[in-house]
Amino acid sequence: MKMIHALCCSLLLVSIAFAQRPIEGAHTLIGTWRVVEFADLDKGGKWQYKYGEHPRGYIVYDATGHVHVQIMKDHEGSAAGSFFRSEHRRR
Repeated sequence: MKMIHALCCSLLLVSIAFAQRPIEGAHTLIGTWRVVEFADLDKGGKWQYKYGEHPRGYIVYDATGHVHVQIMKDHEGSAAGSFFRSEHRRR
């Protein structure tokens, strides 16, 4: 929970910085980014994967400084995962 709170605070600060003044090179972040890993290093030096080792999600930055983050656990191998895969194939 602390990690999520820290991530939200960090993203809030980044969005405020973008909204107040343009930063050179900031335009390179604008767009939709696919999450490929979400990990946290604990005090013992071990990586913790709160959303599993293969999370699914996106981070979206827009030109006005707004940020949207959506992350979920990968449901591969579960009943939910097979449902999502079969629905995706039908489209």
